[in-house]
Amino acid sequence: MDNMGHMASHVHWDLVVLAVLASVLVVCLYRVLGKRIGAQGLPQQRPLASLAPQGPDAPKGVLQPPPLPTTRPEAAPPTEHVLPDAGVSFAATLAEMAQYIPGFSPSAFLNQAEEIIAAVLAAYSAGDRKALQALLTPQVFAAFTAQLDSLAKEGLKPRIALKRIEKLTVVNALVENPSEATGAEVEGGKGAPAGQGSFCRIDVDVVSWQVSCIVNEQGQLTEGTEALTEFHECWGFFHSPGQSAIVPGVGLGPTWRVGETRAL
Repeated sequence: MDNMGHMASHVHWDLVVLAVLASVLVVCLYRVLGKRIGAQGLPQQRPLASLAPQGPDAPKGVLQPPPLPTTRPEAAPPTEHVLPDAGVSFAATLAEMAQYIPGFSPSAFLNQAEEIIAAVLAAYSAGDRKALQALLTPQVFAAFTAQLDSLAKEGLKPRIALKRIEKLTVVNALVENPSEATGAEVEGGKGAPAGQGSFCRIDVDVVSWQVSCIVNEQGQLTEGTEALTEFHECWGFFHSPGQSAIVPGVGLGPTWRVGETRAL
């Protein structure tokens, strides 16, 4: 007994306390670090497993790529063509044009107008003056070439990509005697610009989606945006007696030329 009492008197109680504290700390650390928390506890999966076995014999639980699409993406809807109702003041004028233009019909005109709009924008973007001359009246052709010249002097050029023409609406129609084409106000709206000898005119409101901007010689954007943008414009189409030209995308025969463009 004396020996045991002697040994107890020599126990280092400070070491015992430290050992107990260390044990408690180890237990706490295990509880915190020994478990996954939050998103770490969720299994991470690959979106595709292209090398995994496929077919009925493939082991269960193995990821397989999604099936290939069986149908093509839907095509863009056709352009909406809007003609005036019979009660509209210029509807009779529009019908009258068939007397002066062989084969004319309002619906066929809108189909041709759609092609001409696309051809004008493509020619302007490419700087194709020859094509523009066949598509535009002399006055508008001069304005377009002046714009191209002004940009070229600064080392710039237009970049236009027509993605879709959403809607064409006939908003005015005129028939004039060429000798009276002096730019005066006539029935239904403005007359033809002086000196152009316009015999028939149809104004069309155009809703289109374009990428339209100005770039430098390196193709870097300097003005506008490369984002797809909705445009609302009015295009005036002129037709003179005997007028015909070879128009890209339209062909040879009596055709219309663009005599005005303006934003709405």
